[in-house]
Amino acid sequence: MAKKKKKSLTVASRGFGKKNLTGELNKAEACLAREQWGKAHKILSELGEQYPNEKKIWTWLSAVCFELEDMQGYQRACEHWVELEPNNGEVLLSLGFAYLRNFHPLLALTMFRRALETPLNSEQIADINKQIPLLEKFAEEAKANFTPDTEDWWELALRHEQGQAYLEEGEYEKAREAEQKVLDSQPNFVPARNNLSLIYWMAENPDSAITTAKSVLETESNNIHALSNLVRFFAQLGDDVAAQPYAARLKTDENPNSWNSWTKKIEGLSFLGDDEGIVEVYEQWQKEGTQVEKTDPYFNHLVAAALARCDRLEDTKKHWDIALSTPSSKRAIAQQNRHDLRRPVGQRHGAWPFSLTEWFPPKTVKAFRQILSSLNQGHNARKLESTLKTFFDQDPIFLKRLPRILERGGPEGQTFLVSMAEHMHHPDLIAAIKDFALGQNGTDQLRTQAAMYAVKAGVLGKENVRMWQGGQWREIMLMAYEIYNEPEKSKHSKKVASWLEQSVLLLREPSKATAQEAEELLQKAIAAEPEAPDVMFNLAAAQLYLGRELEAKALIHQVHERFPDYLFARTTLAKFHTQNRDFEAAEALLAPIRKLDRFHATEFDALMDAQIELEVAKKNYQGAQTWIDMWAGAAPHHPQIARWESRIQQI
Repeated sequence: MAKKKKKSLTVASRGFGKKNLTGELNKAEACLAREQWGKAHKILSELGEQYPNEKKIWTWLSAVCFELEDMQGYQRACEHWVELEPNNGEVLLSLGFAYLRNFHPLLALTMFRRALETPLNSEQIADINKQIPLLEKFAEEAKANFTPDTEDWWELALRHEQGQAYLEEGEYEKAREAEQKVLDSQPNFVPARNNLSLIYWMAENPDSAITTAKSVLETESNNIHALSNLVRFFAQLGDDVAAQPYAARLKTDENPNSWNSWTKKIEGLSFLGDDEGIVEVYEQWQKEGTQVEKTDPYFNHLVAAALARCDRLEDTKKHWDIALSTPSSKRAIAQQNRHDLRRPVGQRHGAWPFSLTEWFPPKTVKAFRQILSSLNQGHNARKLESTLKTFFDQDPIFLKRLPRILERGGPEGQTFLVSMAEHMHHPDLIAAIKDFALGQNGTDQLRTQAAMYAVKAGVLGKENVRMWQGGQWREIMLMAYEIYNEPEKSKHSKKVASWLEQSVLLLREPSKATAQEAEELLQKAIAAEPEAPDVMFNLAAAQLYLGRELEAKALIHQVHERFPDYLFARTTLAKFHTQNRDFEAAEALLAPIRKLDRFHATEFDALMDAQIELEVAKKNYQGAQTWIDMWAGAAPHHPQIARWESRIQQI
C-alpha cells in the first residue's frame, strides 16, 4: 500500500455550496488531529458532493478511508484525486494499490504503468515492478476471454473491469453503460452479461437480473457466476426452493476455472445457509483450487463462517485470521465473528456471513430503511405496529427471510428481530421467534428473551421447556412477566409522600449524614402513617446504612409479618436467609413471588437480584445465568447484571 505522508493543512476556499468550505474543512482538520476518523469521514464525504473539485477534500478523505480500512472508499477518493492531478505519481500509485486490493487487476496495471511515467523514488518503482509481472498474467487471462481476432480486447477488458468497479461503488448507471458498451462490441462476452445481471439486481430490477443470468446459462450451462448469482437472487427473494437447483449445479462443477469462481460458489451457498455444501466446495478447493482465493478476505471469511457452524474451530480461526490480515470491506464482519467465537458458548451469536441488509433484495432494504427513518421521528407503540404490519403486507419478502436472519444474522439481525417482537405481534414473526428460542443460534440471553415473548403470545408454554443453555439442552421453567415502569399511584398524604420521596433521594448515595437525615424524615412519616410498609422498609434501609443491622433486620421481619405481600421486604429477607445458607427458607420466600404475572420494574429487579444470589450461593451457576438472561431481557442495561455476569465468569 502506498505510504501516507503528513501534509500541511492549509486550505483555500473556493466556490459556493450549502456549507462553508473553510469552516467545514477546519472541523475536519480538528477531527483528523484527534483521530476521529468517523466524524472526519462524514464531514469530508458531504463536502465532496458539494465541492467535487477541491483537491484537499480527496487528499484527506483517502487518508481517512485508509485509517478506517474502507478500501472501496479509499479507491473512490483516490479516483477523484487522480481526476484533479492526473500526473501525480504518488496518487496514481495509491490508486493502483487500491484497485489491486479490490481485485481489479487491469485497472491496477493501468495505474502502475501511468505511475512509472512520472517521477518516483526507487522504492516506489521497485514496488510497482514487483506487481506488474503478476498483473500481466491476469491480462493474458483476460485476453483469452475474447476471440483471437479481437484487436481491441484490452479496451474492452478494461471497460468491463471498470464497470465492475462502478458496480461495487454503487454507480449503477455508469456500470450499466460500461458493460453495455462491451456487449455492443462483443454480444457473447459472458463476464459482462454476468455483471449486467448484478447491476440490474442492485438497481432494483429483479426480473431483468434473473432473466439476464438465465440467458448466460443458455450458452454456458455451468457458468459459476451466473449460477451463484441466481442462487443469491432467489435466496434474497425468500424463494429457497427456486434457488436449490442452481445451488446443486454449483456443487457439481469440480474444476471451475473462471475468475474468483471458488469464491462465487461459496457466496451462493452462503445465501442458502448450506454449510455442509460450503465445506464440500472448500475441500475441493484445497485439492485443486487456484492461488487467488488463498488471500481473498471475502473467500476466507465465508469459509470460516461455515466451518464455525460445522464445529471445525481450528480451521475456522485460521481462515478468519487470513481474512483479518489485510484491509477489506469484509474485515469488520470477520473481526466481529472472530470476537464472538472467543466468548463463552452461552454468549455466542453463532457465525454469520453477511450483515443484516445483505440478506434482502435492494428494494426491500430501501423500503425498510424508509420505514425505520419515519419511525425514528417518533411514534407510539400502536403506530409502530400498524406501520410495520403495512410494510409486511406490502413486502412479504422481509417475513420470508426472518428464520434465516434469526439463524445466522449475527448480533445485529438477531437482536433487532427479537426486539421487534416486543412491539409487533405478527404471526409469522412470533412463529420465527419461537423457533429461534427453541434452537441453538443466538446467545442464551437472546433466546430466553425470545422465549418470553413466545409465552406472552400464547405459542409456548412455561413449564418443562427444552432449551439450549450453556452449550447443552436443559428443561427449564420460563417466567414470562409483564414489566411496567409507570409510577404507582401514591397512597400517602402529600406530606408523607414528600418525606418519603426526599428520604429515597437521600438514600440513593448515602453517607452517615444523609442516612441520618433520611431516618428523621421517615420517623416523622411513620408517626403520621404507621401502617405504611414502604415507609417502614426505607427506614430499615437507613438503619442499615447507619450500621444498626440488628435493629434494621428486626424491622424488616416486622414489615414482612404485618404485610406478607410487600415484595421488597420478602426479597430482602430471602437474601438474609441466603447469606445464612438457609436456602430452603430463602426459596420459600421467593417461590410465591415467581408465580406473579406483573411487576413494577423495581420489583422485578429485586426479585432477580435475590434469585440470582440464591442460585450462586447454591453453586447453581447455570441456573443463575438463566435468571441473568431473563433480567437482561427486561432491563439490558441494569448495572447489577454486569456485576453478576462478571462474578460468575470469575468463579
